[in-house]
Amino acid sequence: MALTAPSETCAAVLVTGAGSEDLNGLYVPTGKRWHEAEIYENDKLCMLSREPHKSQKTGLTSYGWILGQERKPMYAVQSEEICPPELGWKKFSGQAPIPAVNAADSLKTAAEAAALAFKDQGNALFTARCYKEATTKWSRALNTLEKYCNDSQMRAILYANRAESNLRMERFEEALLDCEAALLQKPTHDKALLRAAVALKGLKRYGDAIAMVQRCLNQDPNHYDARAMMADLDQLVEGEQVSVVSKPVKRNSDGKNSFPGAAMQAFEGYSQVRQNSGEEVPISDLPY
Repeated sequence: MALTAPSETCAAVLVTGAGSEDLNGLYVPTGKRWHEAEIYENDKLCMLSREPHKSQKTGLTSYGWILGQERKPMYAVQSEEICPPELGWKKFSGQAPIPAVNAADSLKTAAEAAALAFKDQGNALFTARCYKEATTKWSRALNTLEKYCNDSQMRAILYANRAESNLRMERFEEALLDCEAALLQKPTHDKALLRAAVALKGLKRYGDAIAMVQRCLNQDPNHYDARAMMADLDQLVEGEQVSVVSKPVKRNSDGKNSFPGAAMQAFEGYSQVRQNSGEEVPISDLPY
């Protein structure tokens, strides 16, 4: 659906690609007007407003739109339009590149587009091993969705993604909260279940970790990663003599686990060794 609004009023404005990162995102009406036009604001308190300019030579007043932060003009465009224009923007004190500005006649459509842009940026940062920065992008996407549209599928994806970044930084409590939030949106989300198990293992809550893995196996008894995690937890519990209540892993007559890779260290991907290594993070570690 096209974002551009044909009328002089718009429900929201989407700004993407600005070199000054805070100025990106969804701009919504503040309910205040300035020089016959609506004033818009994003989640970083950046402002989009129509401003006058009086020529010292002719004495005539012209108008333009300014994207600013803390009363500083970062990007601007000369225009007589009442709704922010798409073309003609120039850089002032902001960083290159110049942003793309799209007016929208649907707040929901603009919010979804803004969240998607933040999600994709977070994915790229995760692949580059910039976990903290990726988490920030996904958090902005979640805040946008939670305020302006109820997209449970997208929210589940974003929570699960953010959980993965938190695991990489060994923030187990935060990762567990994100997994729980993802599961509220989609109770069958297998990666959220397994990432919750990793977080619980990091918190030494082995019985709860096993329960999470079992939930995944209840949905798909042949889920390879879940079976490998269950074997790893089973061995860990036995080795530390921790008493837990869990369903036993099915074994062959020789007492070994009945699937290949039982000795696989299912949790080593979140160890300090991997975090400090130079290997590239596979995008397959993300759910979508």
